[in-house]
Parts: sequence; structure tokens; C-alpha cells
Amino acid sequence: FRCYRDFYSLQPKAAIAYHLSPTVQTWFTFTTGYQPGGYTVSADDAAQASFDAANSQHYEIGITGQRLDGTLSGKLSAFWIETQDYQVYRPVTFTTYRVLNADHARTFGAEAEVRYRPVSGLELRAAGGYANAEFTDFKYGARDFSGNTINFVPTFTLDVSGTYRHRSGLFATLGATVVGEFWFNEENTRKQSPYPLLYARAGWSNDHFEVAFVGRNMLGQEYY
Repeated sequence: FRCYRDFYSLQPKAAIAYHLSPTVQTWFTFTTGYQPGGYTVSADDAAQASFDAANSQHYEIGITGQRLDGTLSGKLSAFWIETQDYQVYRPVTFTTYRVLNADHARTFGAEAEVRYRPVSGLELRAAGGYANAEFTDFKYGARDFSGNTINFVPTFTLDVSGTYRHRSGLFATLGATVVGEFWFNEENTRKQSPYPLLYARAGWSNDHFEVAFVGRNMLGQEYY
């Protein structure tokens, strides 16, 4: 047999910005998000396999600024997200997941980024983010996960890097990312501890072409 469902969404967006000075700007944005529904391949029953579309409202406020010479710039923002029918990936086996809908979920947090150019061609960057994500209304059978942390959402991320670009087109980047802890399941009983990742990138580019060698997880860090 065949099963199908149609999904559609109208997604408005609004933004406002104000220049406090020629190099400092504040802004506020409102956007809507959408994930279409579908069917979970791990379930044989069409009624149980079906999951609904998720709709969300995103609010963000922030400020950016830089020096007049462009050597130092920064960004700070805070966000708030309300989601209806949040799509949850629930483990069925060690490698198989089923998609469920939580009636309501909320996420709020903050992000920051600083870029510094001490000399020509060299840019140092540091960025980080924090997120508090929880199910505000989620019942599955006799279980109630309301108030639990949403699985697979890291509590924080940190990233630092340095990039050098020569006027000949040669460039190189070395950086490290730290991924914060997150839960594997809605019960919040199985957790991934924070882990670091070292990465690098080197190559050549011009206005039309780029070629690069990329290394990820160069220390061989093991994680799930």
C-alpha cells in the first residue's frame, strides 16, 4: 500500500535595526520555522509511523560593533524559540530511531563572537553559544517528559581559530571546537560528555577558484 500526506507553510519574517553609531548596530528579528511531517521508516504501521510538521517562532535580539579600522569586531545576541509539534528522534534500537511529535518545546540562549586582525592577513576568531532546550509539553504513552531537556541539543559550543591569508592566495586555518554535553534520550538518562575537536584547513584561492586540504578531528577523539 501507499501512504502520502501533503504539507505546506507560509513563513513570514520581520526585522528592525538601529545604528547607535557608524560602527555599532542593534537589531531585532522575528522569523518562523517549519519542518514538514512524514513517515518513520522504522515503523511498519502507517498510523504509528506518521509524524506531523513542526512549526516554530524565532525571536532574536543582538548588537554588533567594530573599530573604524576593522581590526576588531564583535557580535552578541540572545534568542528565544517556541516550537509546536517539535520532532523528536526517539531511539528504538542502538542504530534505529523513530520520529515523534512533542506538543510544545522551548529553547532560549545566547551567542557571542569576536574577530581580531592584529596584522595584515591574520584573523583570530573566538565564538561560543549556550542553549537551554526543554520539552514544555510532551507525553508519550504513560510517560511524561515535560520539563526534560531536549535530546541531541548541546548545552554549549565553543570555537577558536586562527586564519592566515597571504596576498598570493595561499591560506591556512587551525582551530578547535568544544561540544558541550547533551542527552541521547528524552528520559535524560544517557548522556554524551563534552569533547574537543581539532581541525585545520590549508589551500589557495582567488576571486573565482579555491582548492583546499581539510582535516577534521585531527586528534582522533572518540565520541558516540
